[in-house]
Amino acid sequence: MYIFVSQTQFFIRLLEHPSPDSVNFSDMKKYFIAGFLLLGLSTARAQEIYTMGYEKATIDVVDGNLFSKFEFPGQPAVCGIHDVSSKTFYTCDYKTYRYVDADYVREGDEKCCDVVDFDPKKYYGTLTFSGVIEHVEWDSMVVYFRTDKAKLRIEVDEREIDALYEKFYKRNHLGKVHLILRLNTYDTPNENVISYNKNTEYIPKPTRTFTIVQEAMNQSGIALENLNAIAYTQAPGLIGALLVGSTFAKGLAWSLNIPTLAIHHMKAHVLANLIEKPDISFPFFV
Repeated sequence: MYIFVSQTQFFIRLLEHPSPDSVNFSDMKKYFIAGFLLLGLSTARAQEIYTMGYEKATIDVVDGNLFSKFEFPGQPAVCGIHDVSSKTFYTCDYKTYRYVDADYVREGDEKCCDVVDFDPKKYYGTLTFSGVIEHVEWDSMVVYFRTDKAKLRIEVDEREIDALYEKFYKRNHLGKVHLILRLNTYDTPNENVISYNKNTEYIPKPTRTFTIVQEAMNQSGIALENLNAIAYTQAPGLIGALLVGSTFAKGLAWSLNIPTLAIHHMKAHVLANLIEKPDISFPFFV
């Protein structure tokens, strides 16, 4: 870019001080204008960002410079892929480090692994690549994306393949447009936020389970399959919290094929004391 601008400035000086032996300035002017237009067009295309959700992504590493080293003071170095835009660091063994300070990351010169299985169920966050869509297998819904350091095979669903078709295939730019491809895993960047600038403890991606229900069933010694009905508080009270409870209760009851019992919310608060203290005498204050 600097050389191009310098040549342009030199060309302007020639226009101001022409000489008989100079070249055809009219043609040179056309060339420079055409060059600027082509440069502007290529820059605009290079800055196009396309965000894609996916089912499975396999990254075949071509150049070891794809990887970096995350070296937090006092901790062993970690090898992986540093996504600068989201400040996220991914290792080959499914670990995600969030909010990584760039001062602790240095460029690598060797491969951490030959293939990265970027499983959206095991990683969380976004991963950005600059490259070209080589081709698409429409029937099997597989996108092949190439960068200067890796080749990606990305499996998507019907919604993503339709969106890709609408945006690029209709314009006949598929495989020609330089893209910044941003892969989104299933979870949002706000899930399980960890700042590794302050805390280097690795926390694995949480598994979604009904922790409270399982704990209650473990304490009672009763399995879900042995329940005859599920009770939930209906009203009065805060509608948001009540809707969450009733929706979960009805969904669980439906899965177990058992009925539900709607309970008065305020009465349930009062009578819940009888669970731990069944010998309470009426009347009593809560």
